[in-house]
Amino acid sequence: KSGERHDVAMILGSSHPAYGAAGQLLPREVKPYAWYLRVPDLPAFLSRIAPVIGARLARSGYAGFSGSLRLNFIGSGLHLSLDHGRLAAIEPWMPPQHDNRLAARERDAMFPGLTFLQLLFGFRPVEDLEHAFPDCLMSSARARLLLNAMFPAEPSSLIGIA
Repeated sequence: KSGERHDVAMILGSSHPAYGAAGQLLPREVKPYAWYLRVPDLPAFLSRIAPVIGARLARSGYAGFSGSLRLNFIGSGLHLSLDHGRLAAIEPWMPPQHDNRLAARERDAMFPGLTFLQLLFGFRPVEDLEHAFPDCLMSSARARLLLNAMFPAEPSSLIGIA
């Protein structure tokens, strides 16, 4: 009927092209929400999602990749071993004190504080973390591309989950 108000909501992620097409039909923008998530046992969680990581790698330029990644979390870390595109081993790794911000000697990536969780849960790609956190560092382009392939930034929503 004429004069009735109809609300429209689109929950498509922060950069979906439908927002541009809608123009002024969507007068209010709701910024993406960052979930406040913690992982008590990161190796166990990564083991649990290893099939998803393998599927993501299979769709990327790293399909069939074999190698390793050492992630320095400042005071702790992980050594991830990949075998033919699958996450084969996840081991705790203690970065040596000389592996610091100034010189990457053993790590492939450094994630201070809880910044790795933003990558893990798809909230931010590596480049955004590097921009926002000066101590979030990648030792090589390979590490950056591999981590983005394993943990791509994607919109998420828990609507309907009780």
